[in-house]
Amino acid sequence: MIRRPEDIDLAILDLNKAMDAHLEWVVNVLDACLNDGELRDNIMSSSAHKRCRFSRWLRKVSPLDEAEKTCIAELNTTHHHMHDTGRQLVSALIRGEMQSELVDAFRHALITFSGVLIRYKTWLIALRSQHDNLTGLPLRQLLNDTFDNGMVSLSGKYPYLLLMDVDYFKKINDTLGHLAGDNILRCLASELRKSARQHDCVFRYGGEEFILILYASSDTTAADIAARIGLTISRHSFVINEKRVGVTLTSGITRIFPGDTLEKAVSRADKALYEGKKQGRNRAMFINSQHSIALINAA
Repeated sequence: MIRRPEDIDLAILDLNKAMDAHLEWVVNVLDACLNDGELRDNIMSSSAHKRCRFSRWLRKVSPLDEAEKTCIAELNTTHHHMHDTGRQLVSALIRGEMQSELVDAFRHALITFSGVLIRYKTWLIALRSQHDNLTGLPLRQLLNDTFDNGMVSLSGKYPYLLLMDVDYFKKINDTLGHLAGDNILRCLASELRKSARQHDCVFRYGGEEFILILYASSDTTAADIAARIGLTISRHSFVINEKRVGVTLTSGITRIFPGDTLEKAVSRADKALYEGKKQGRNRAMFINSQHSIALINAA
């Protein structure tokens, strides 16, 4: 599963708010050193790190892969350590036993925590840049990453690649204008996203081409999914500038085999797609490991 751009935007916004809250916490630590009261109670509690805003944000994060899981674990550890060193510093000051080592430890804990935060925020921003601004779909770089991480079976289901191309898109641009063409791509992306199931993911591959990585128990099931998507799009009425515009797709689908690179899988699917174009468009074609192409459905 790939995080949606709106979810990334929300994560960055929430992270910024949590970071601001911890700047306030640092001020509270200084205040607790000088004054008694409620602020001191918040700093001195052994569970303070569980009650702060950052901790609440951290509990909401659902890592999508091992790398993000490692980063979140590191955030949790450094955050906890920062609270501990802050409590130790305030406690020493209250007792009149100020030690430079405690100040250094607190400073180091702050710097370490901030460094992990910055790395995670930088990763989120980089992830956001790998999504198409027009359609909101992930771009080819994330598709490459998906293959680099290895395509494996999922609960007895196999991975398939569905390559889809909008029929006569140049004619749409020439007739209705490029803004209308952009609107169609945006609406099409939304419809494809609705068609995707929980573990499937839609990518904008380039221009008017889209790729769906899907999981199915058999070639027949995968072919049925490809046929259903094509039929859904052909029946959908795209309203552009108060005009109803019909859109159809020609697609090629192939199973992703162990050891396949993205280029190999796309090359097979593209051959099937090209055959569908030759046969008249608005159809889905299946290609097997022997490069034998069969029609799935046609208008």
